[in-house]
Amino acid sequence: MVCAAPSLRRAFVPAVVVLIGVGGSVASSPADEPDCAAASLSALVSTTVGPLDVGAAAAALAERGRAPYSLLDVKEAAAACGLTLEARGCTLDEALSAGAPALLALQAPGHFLVALNQDQSSLQVVDGDAVKVVSRDALEARFRGVALVAISPALPGPRLVLTRAHEQADLVGLGESIVGIFPIRNDGDVPATVQVDSRPSCGVTAVLDTSEISPHGTGNLVVGVRVAGFGAFLPAVRVRTNDPSRRLLWFTVGGRTPPGLTVFPTSVELVCDNMPGGRATEAPVAITGSPETDVTDVQVQGVPATAEQTRQADQNGVRFWELTLRPSPSAGPGRYAGEVAVRTTVAGRPSSVHVPLTLLVRPNLVASCGMVFYGFVDQGTAPGATTIRLRTRSGEPFRILAVETTDPRVEARARLDGGTVRVSISTAAPGLISADVVVHTDVPLEDTLCLPVYADIRPGSRSPPAGTGVGATHSPGGR
Repeated sequence: MVCAAPSLRRAFVPAVVVLIGVGGSVASSPADEPDCAAASLSALVSTTVGPLDVGAAAAALAERGRAPYSLLDVKEAAAACGLTLEARGCTLDEALSAGAPALLALQAPGHFLVALNQDQSSLQVVDGDAVKVVSRDALEARFRGVALVAISPALPGPRLVLTRAHEQADLVGLGESIVGIFPIRNDGDVPATVQVDSRPSCGVTAVLDTSEISPHGTGNLVVGVRVAGFGAFLPAVRVRTNDPSRRLLWFTVGGRTPPGLTVFPTSVELVCDNMPGGRATEAPVAITGSPETDVTDVQVQGVPATAEQTRQADQNGVRFWELTLRPSPSAGPGRYAGEVAVRTTVAGRPSSVHVPLTLLVRPNLVASCGMVFYGFVDQGTAPGATTIRLRTRSGEPFRILAVETTDPRVEARARLDGGTVRVSISTAAPGLISADVVVHTDVPLEDTLCLPVYADIRPGSRSPPAGTGVGATHSPGGR
């Protein structure tokens, strides 16, 4: 439900303010932070009765005066919204013994938050607009000994009980997945409906094995988290129910991924030439990590290159590695894209980091013309032959072993000197020519050179001159 301001009409049973010998403490326990009272009231009402946004909660408190607000102010504002709160002077264990959400007053500085669930060493709380898991000892040290506990009317209906609401993993490696399985038991005499209310964040899945839990039955919520970053993580999943005392259930999965590797540069590009001495290029990659980090494997993926670990050192509490990347001698001309995958263990947990890598190998064999382009040609005409001269950038001699074409209308002949290819086309029939002249050579790693040929032969009545023919494959001895 939404508590409407400023009238604050009561949508549920009229509230009864119950003070149990702690009226002075309740009235004199203000929160030093002006917004935490409204945030705590909103969380407490939304969890137990129905939706109440922070703005409406702030308006309900404003009816009682100005901030800072005391627990008595929160108690009276909650009553106006249909929620009965019982004020207790108690220990932290006593405040949580009822198994219901409780608003706790803290000190140093004065602060309010809502406790949802507990285990032996921690508490699941709503603090401001975030669900957190905090140390029980740290919270107990700040607890003022005063709390507001939600009191639910004894009405027939479902009554949901959680045996656990938080899954804690210690160290988790980057890319690992952890799973929390949370039983939800219905101790009531009416079936309970449950539904995942919040859309899980990226990398988080939440699945209920049933949408209705029968009386004295149990359902399970399975929450999966795939770790995608370093540091602490605590995604929360919210489940909406028809339990009149627990409209919302919160479940959390927490852990920590130790600081991983820092890599510089973040991407690498290698450029080399396919000629003697042309591959004498390399690029260093510096990697730093914590002393508890070990590099277990380095692999280059998708690129013909090698990665060699050339140095490792520990200095000033930092572990340092240096990798040297070099192009592989077997890499032919072209552009390659891939990555360097660095696999590690951080405090015994697997992790990895990926460095994008590109390699450009420039060819040794070059042609005076990269494409034979005739454009529009009339049928029956005799366009002149095109001569293409080949050479190596290194100046080394080479031989043309064979020449072939991918279209019978294209003729290609190689000269005996091994450096010239003559290309001509037949225009006997109209149509589009889009073919390749394939030159086979003895240049290392460049045994094939493709030269595109393009012509658009338009229909016409002229016949081709006598003696024009087409050859598809020729040896270097052709003229």
